[in-house]
Amino acid sequence: MSRLPPFSRLVILLALGFFAAYVVVLRVVLAHSLPAPALVQINEDGFGDCQNAYSWSMAWFRGKLYVGTSRGIQVIADPDFHCQGNGLAAEIWRYTPEINMWDRVFKSPNDVPIPGRPDELAARDNGFRDMIVFREANGTEGLYVGGVIYPFPGDLRRPRILRSTDGVTFEPIPQDPGTFLGDLEADSFRAMAVYKGRLYVTAGSMLGEGVILEAEHPAGGNNNFRQVSPPGLLAFELDVFNGFLYVGTATLGNGPDAGFSVFKTEARPGITPYYTFIPVVTHGAFGKGFLAPNSAVLSMKVFRGRLYVGGLTDLIRINADDTWDLVVGDPRQTPDGDKFPISGLPAGFGNPFTGHLWRMQRHGPWFFVGTWDFSVFFRDVPIIGRIAALEAGFDLWTTRDGVFWFQITRNGFGNIFNHGVRSLESTPFGLFVGTANDWNGTQVWLAGGDSPARHRGPAVERGQISLKPPERLEGESRGGVTVLSWAPAPGARRFGVFRATYRPNREVGITQLPQDTWIPGPFTRIGTTAQFFFQDPTAVDEARYAYYVRAEDREGELSDPSNVVMVPSVAPVGSIDHVRATILDLAGRGKVKAVGGEAGLLRLLAVARAAAASGNLPRARWWLEALHRQVGQNPGEALDSLSAEELEIMVAKLVRRVSLAQAGVIPVRDVLESSAR
Repeated sequence: MSRLPPFSRLVILLALGFFAAYVVVLRVVLAHSLPAPALVQINEDGFGDCQNAYSWSMAWFRGKLYVGTSRGIQVIADPDFHCQGNGLAAEIWRYTPEINMWDRVFKSPNDVPIPGRPDELAARDNGFRDMIVFREANGTEGLYVGGVIYPFPGDLRRPRILRSTDGVTFEPIPQDPGTFLGDLEADSFRAMAVYKGRLYVTAGSMLGEGVILEAEHPAGGNNNFRQVSPPGLLAFELDVFNGFLYVGTATLGNGPDAGFSVFKTEARPGITPYYTFIPVVTHGAFGKGFLAPNSAVLSMKVFRGRLYVGGLTDLIRINADDTWDLVVGDPRQTPDGDKFPISGLPAGFGNPFTGHLWRMQRHGPWFFVGTWDFSVFFRDVPIIGRIAALEAGFDLWTTRDGVFWFQITRNGFGNIFNHGVRSLESTPFGLFVGTANDWNGTQVWLAGGDSPARHRGPAVERGQISLKPPERLEGESRGGVTVLSWAPAPGARRFGVFRATYRPNREVGITQLPQDTWIPGPFTRIGTTAQFFFQDPTAVDEARYAYYVRAEDREGELSDPSNVVMVPSVAPVGSIDHVRATILDLAGRGKVKAVGGEAGLLRLLAVARAAAASGNLPRARWWLEALHRQVGQNPGEALDSLSAEELEIMVAKLVRRVSLAQAGVIPVRDVLESSAR
């Protein structure tokens, strides 16, 4: 038997009912795992009990890692599931990195009578969905853990919040009958945040949506908590950004207002018991999720001065002025104009089996996004299973800027039953990754260091690689020829180009699916070059491909892969006209700080454009490099630092396009204005 929490079950049931319709619009998917980074599993599967299905929560507290588990619910027959387990009592485990040791520090008591079953008792806690460190008024730091119950008929339990100040003893905060917290009708505490010295937590159904509670003195429980969100606001995720508490919501239904929203509040008392919540993003960022609008915010995390928001299949980021960028997702029309993904990657990072972008975390200069991949649940379904078998296991992606994304794994670290990244925690000892695995039990992996290319552990040892991967790979389709270009890696003798090809389903013998369904193949090396670019003449019009590039040294050793690009891209390539429009947009939003800064930037761009239009490409490149230096050398002067970073990437792309035009790879007109994808 396989087990899933209700939110995941809901998506699976939808998938089973409507998959035949969905495959008509299957998106391009990555066809084969890129070489895994050096992560090493540090626990026994399920901590020795396969019923510990999820590492549902993680926190770093008093120099140790704490993991709260969820216990499995058997819901559908599955011949691969043989777990007997030890009941539904949730556990908290503690990891001491210095000695590589795990201790179970808490296990839920089984002390709840079950109506009509006098000889059986239920566990008090079935899962621990979030945990957070909160500094109390007297300076004491406590670890607060939000519990979950799996309700049954006649169930009188309430989910609990546990508290520990030493990491050894965990006690529930008071929830006496007749008090607010004691009478709260909920099954789950999902998201937690600390803002203005107060603890905020969402309380609601097993799906995860609910109300927002606030407590200045949470250790007291009972009436120290109160509801601060208005009726109708279904909170799903919380984070603090730019001096506000941001709330990601869920929505039920498919009406005109369907889709998640992101609100913000300053948590100031008003004329009502509820705080004022200001809408920032609405209508699911005007995108579509799996078979429905982007209906929920599953994850939020601040990275490099922006708030990243993960929905079902889209990733957006909110700027300090509450404008937002589409990072990953399909192009769309919005009230603010057309939006294209800055990464060039389509919804779900190109994987149609991405159910949602489940967890995100910053670690050093890197930002990680882990998905929930539901393809494993279709592996035994005729026809569909042939596709699903290529996609089973979660995806884990990382970036340093939100534009160029490296794929860490697309097969759950080699375990197809690792269907989700459920927790991520950055610590002084590295990045910890907790999985969702309903068959073998949850796994916890550790990646050390500050670069995914250096994360090498015993489980995935490939030797020490000193050669850095190529940077900023870009790709575009030009009449059936794919043009790739990148920033060369120091010390590289040449570069190997790898491609995954996606073929129509009928071409590979799956005739029962609609003809526009694309089936992935493995990544294979298709060529080698000593240049900074590569032309793939074997690419076919209307076909779909994914590429990465690896540097090679004189001994033939390969670097780790570059970032991944998909061709054709779902975003237009850069041009001088595009950069000009961006500068004007930044100026209109007040991002150009220096007096005359806008005019100075536009003047350099205009001179470069005139030179390119006249055919003087070396001169055009010289002026664009001058613009690049002006933008990049003193970020925060002419432009605010984040806008300078955004513009630096765009101008660097433009400089490279001039180089491609100089090499005769692209026409000059494509430097002036965008046409290819």
